[in-house]
Amino acid sequence: MIRPGSRRTRLSTRSGGAAVVLAASLALTPLLGACGTQAGAAAVVGDRRITVGELQTATAEIRSIVGDPSQVNQQLVLGWLIAHPYVMQVATEQGHGVSPQDALGLFTRAKFTNAQGGTTPSEASIEAVQTGYALSLLTGQQTSTPEAAKKATDEVLADLKAAHVKVNPRYGTFDYKWDDQTQSFTLSPRSPDWLQPAQPAATPSPSPSSS
Repeated sequence: MIRPGSRRTRLSTRSGGAAVVLAASLALTPLLGACGTQAGAAAVVGDRRITVGELQTATAEIRSIVGDPSQVNQQLVLGWLIAHPYVMQVATEQGHGVSPQDALGLFTRAKFTNAQGGTTPSEASIEAVQTGYALSLLTGQQTSTPEAAKKATDEVLADLKAAHVKVNPRYGTFDYKWDDQTQSFTLSPRSPDWLQPAQPAATPSPSPSSS
């Protein structure tokens, strides 16, 4: 695991405005088959497990505080959660650290309330917002150069490859790619093997005319 104060080590372990929206605001269970993930997990990253419930809660809570909820979907949030510890380490090293308190400030300013009427977002929501905001700082034109941005995302991707990310097929596959336009690590949609495309209905042959 990453130790505070230590040098960073390799661990064994969509619309493009979403991250920008978070940055601007801060400035102001299904069972799985043979897919390699654990039952009830949205993704497994090394020995870290992100549950379906955590992902769904984080997505709903983040959507409730952004101007355009359509920019935030589960794939985007899952990408942030998958990359969270690695992005946090790189951001800290490059002077762009984002604390849990920074992320919590976004929810506070948006007058966030959860489904139970509480005002404290879930831990997964905080981590996702931290990641999205840190990535906007690491790769944004106002806070980084193209060379520094590529170096940062390459370092994160190297750690993710070492961690062997496994994703529930309901959310697609993790591409190990950085998308500069969306400012996120991408997941490609994938149709599970058991979902077969619908076959067109056969056209009945015309009955012979009776004489």
